Amino acid sequence: MRLLGKFGMTACAAVVMGLAATSASAAVIRTADFCPQNASCPTGLTVARLTIDDNGTPALNDYLITATFTGTAGAPALLDMFSFTLGGVATPAGYETAPTLISATSNGAPLALSGFQTVFDNVSNTSTACTLNTNQSNEVCTNTVNSLGIPLPGKTLVFTFLVDLAGNLTIGTDLNLRANFNDPNRILSPDGRYTDGNGNSVTPVGVPEPASMVLFGLAALAGARRVRRR
Repeated sequence: MRLLGKFGMTACAAVVMGLAATSASAAVIRTADFCPQNASCPTGLTVARLTIDDNGTPALNDYLITATFTGTAGAPALLDMFSFTLGGVATPAGYETAPTLISATSNGAPLALSGFQTVFDNVSNTSTACTLNTNQSNEVCTNTVNSLGIPLPGKTLVFTFLVDLAGNLTIGTDLNLRANFNDPNRILSPDGRYTDGNGNSVTPVGVPEPASMVLFGLAALAGARRVRRR
């Protein structure tokens, strides 16, 4: 099974990480919602979401990473740049090849991919942010080139990347999504704090290895036996 190859186990991982398979060909394995509940979310940003899909291929460590931003009429005028971090994946060594932006849309209409640049860098207010590979904070950063940003008010902006992780790496639960907005200038910086699809707060934690899960199960069984003996 594809999920077995990519995550080392199926049922146990699904319980621990709340994974949800949507089809036999592709599955959304994690969704992290950062806005509007985070204190750093600018007014009018009703959705800031990171979604991880297994890409529907048997290849190990190939994923689709989708960043979604939705703004009301009162949202900042422009989305200038954004970046994501995948738990346990360092830059650049954690990637077999550089992540590739394969789709960008505004309210479903395609945006020219030539208008964006993706590098290993972190979002900031500096003039050189997201223009060079600095490997800061293990972030994958996308910047709008030759413009101040993409209009956000009344729009849903969706960006999808093809990601190929190196070796046997898997994505941990410590995810983050940052962004810089213009007019007014605001930075979304939730520091990895997000909610699950039901609005419940999620604390980023490491996923136990299969061996650890087995030990945990044996310990629980032993405890249950001691209770019965009493």
